[in-house]
Amino acid sequence: MATIAPIFCLLLRWCILFLPAADAARHHHGHGGVHLGSQIAALLQWKSTLRNSSPALDSWQQGTSPCSSNWTGVACAVVHHGRRRAPLAVTEISLPNAGLDGYLGELNLSALPFLTLIDLHLNSLHGGIPLAITSLQNKITGSLPPELSNLEKLESITIHANSLTGSIPAELSSIANLYLLDLSQNKLSGNIPPEFGQLKNLQYLDISSNKMSGSIPQELGSCTKLVSLRINDNYLSGHLPTTIGSLGGLQMLLDVSNNKLTSKLPTELGNLVMLEVLNLSHNQFSGSIPSSICSMVSLSTLDVSYNDLEGRLPMGRLFQNASSKWFLHNKDLCGNISGMPACSSTPIKEYHRARIHHLDLVASIPVCIVVILSIVALVMILRKRKRPQITAVTDTRDVLSVWNFDGKLVFEDITRVTENFSDRYIIGSGGFGIVYKAQLQGGRLVTVKKLHPTEEGISDEKRFLSEIEVLTKIRHRSIVKLYGFCSHPRFKFLVYDYIDRGNLHDILENEDFAKELDCVEASRRCQRCCSSYLLLAP
Repeated sequence: MATIAPIFCLLLRWCILFLPAADAARHHHGHGGVHLGSQIAALLQWKSTLRNSSPALDSWQQGTSPCSSNWTGVACAVVHHGRRRAPLAVTEISLPNAGLDGYLGELNLSALPFLTLIDLHLNSLHGGIPLAITSLQNKITGSLPPELSNLEKLESITIHANSLTGSIPAELSSIANLYLLDLSQNKLSGNIPPEFGQLKNLQYLDISSNKMSGSIPQELGSCTKLVSLRINDNYLSGHLPTTIGSLGGLQMLLDVSNNKLTSKLPTELGNLVMLEVLNLSHNQFSGSIPSSICSMVSLSTLDVSYNDLEGRLPMGRLFQNASSKWFLHNKDLCGNISGMPACSSTPIKEYHRARIHHLDLVASIPVCIVVILSIVALVMILRKRKRPQITAVTDTRDVLSVWNFDGKLVFEDITRVTENFSDRYIIGSGGFGIVYKAQLQGGRLVTVKKLHPTEEGISDEKRFLSEIEVLTKIRHRSIVKLYGFCSHPRFKFLVYDYIDRGNLHDILENEDFAKELDCVEASRRCQRCCSSYLLLAP
């Protein structure tokens, strides 16, 4: 069987090195350990169980006292039992490397309640650490050593009601067989180690009544064998993690009371069907109590008092016989429980009220849309009526100005009848543009000269508009009448009166037409052309 001496030394020297003996005495009066005779008997009994009598224990003799006969490795001191002063008692056992061979469990530690030090390292002691060693712990100070994780076969750690400080070492998560961890009623601080989620065999976790802060790690949801979880009376904040619903094995207790937890209660609480007691009181939970709690068929006690909860209580079996004390001092909880305010309406009425409100909202949306569209249409009609029907020459690039015509209608008419200036309607071309024949609405024939695009930009645009303004004011029999123009980013074209016989160049090249012009008539026509040119010259 493997020796446990080195491990035992580590645990015991840490656990009871600073134990006040007087505090221990209060818990062991029933064992008779207050009397020195009981302590002597326990030590001699253990000596008799050792396999080989070690020379170091030769001084341990019947009829002698360790406090007066100087037993090797044993020290005594005056202790107090309550208000009375007790005689000398055994306070230290220090036998390192003393050749001891036997079982530690044979030592009745419960008969030695005043021990403050046990040092048995480098011996050949066997067996497990006796449970009675927990009776020696009372006012331990200092912090938890990470070296505890070296006790790989440790199954239970109970160090409650002491004065431990510092944080809980995350290394404890490596003790794979740990099923009970009780660190309650100390002064521990810091966060709950998320690594605790690795303790797959943990069944009882109690770190209540400490100074723990931060949020509850969601990794705790991986401790699926938990039967009891107590983290109450700390300074924990944040929300209750939804992974708490993964602890389907929780049966005895889930207590998170007296913290600073906020937000809504997770609906996943309803998965804890085996849980008997749920305490959520003295926090800052808000919202309503989730109806999923009615699925917790084993729940016998639910305390949500002193929170900010509101709304109607769920209508499950638990709430039919519930005590009003479970719900005291909340924001606006109501229900059919004696001592609680009744809700203003039944759930059915509330459902219909919400449905009617929803229908009103749905109906109002299209009405609002119709009203807005009507207003927009009315504004557009009024603006159109105020717009002048006859436009003059302007500096705006996107306007068609035609005398005695609506410019926009003429522009649309021209692009329509020419099929967006199709080649089918070309009647001529030149260096500055292409000439189209167009029949406007109403039957009027016009000539449309579409100018070639230029790269001169705005300056060319201004010159173009200035020349057009001059042409629209000139009236001469030898100058084709200009009705108007279009200045558009896509098009620039001039609208002339249509002359069905074509241009002068074509006439002069035609022999039949040329014979009709004698010298006198040709001279007259040249004079008229020259006079018209003078009108155009600067």
